[in-house]
Amino acid sequence: MTKKQTDRVARLLPGGVPRYVRIYDAPEYSDRFTVVFTGAAVAKQCGGEHPYLSLTAAAGSYHGGHKCAVDCIDSPWPPAIGCSCHLGKRIRFSDLPKDCQTAVLNDYKYYWSIE
Repeated sequence: MTKKQTDRVARLLPGGVPRYVRIYDAPEYSDRFTVVFTGAAVAKQCGGEHPYLSLTAAAGSYHGGHKCAVDCIDSPWPPAIGCSCHLGKRIRFSDLPKDCQTAVLNDYKYYWSIE
């Protein structure tokens, strides 16, 4: 990997954690976790839609997209970690079960073209 590629990966995945995601936990729903992929480059790649991923606790998943980030439908800003919105309580990537983390990382690497 070139230095430029290494720097890009370090910027997008600092410490192996995806930088441009927001994650929500709503234990009362079957699709417990919602992951919102953020960043203008991702929306552009997805035809102007902002992608999201709904996950069950066992990493079953559903992909979707929306004209704006789904966590900012009712407000111009997403909630801070620990606060809630219509998607549930915002949590850290490390709070996801390991199999869900793997699913999120796979999608993130795809959206950001990381090998």
